[in-house]
Amino acid sequence: MYHFEKRIKSRKLNKTHISNRGYNEYLCLQGDVKISIDKEKFEQDARWDGLKGYITNANLSKDEVITNDQHLW
Repeated sequence: MYHFEKRIKSRKLNKTHISNRGYNEYLCLQGDVKISIDKEKFEQDARWDGLKGYITNANLSKDEVITNDQHLW
């Protein structure tokens, strides 16, 4: 979070710089030019850092799903 907090404070980040970067989901656009960080959303999302989930319709055990996933490109 420090990286884009620094850019917001230095006014080097504005609406013209917004693209599809991962941190965009944590930004709140207010008016034409005011950008702030949705810190509550950032904190909620941080709880999932490092976790990986699997959804499959295969009739496999959890260990088989994980093993098969490791063989994917």
